[in-house]
Amino acid sequence: MYLNFTRSAPKSFCDSTSFTAQPRLNLSEREREVLRLLDQGKTNREIARTLHIVEGTIRDYISRILSELGVSDRTQSAL
Repeated sequence: MYLNFTRSAPKSFCDSTSFTAQPRLNLSEREREVLRLLDQGKTNREIARTLHIVEGTIRDYISRILSELGVSDRTQSAL
């Protein structure tokens, strides 16, 4: 999932009148790491092991991420 799409989009695509920029999310670098792993379908346990932190911290990060995205569950975050 790319959160800042306009940086990598071709200039001609960004100039299109049908293009609507998505708002930039206010996520920390760690939250972005968690979101990338979440987007890959990793479980909380897998994310915790990858980042060397406890699962409870992952749950906290995911709650903040879902709140920032304005969705209620991790499945919606992938859409």
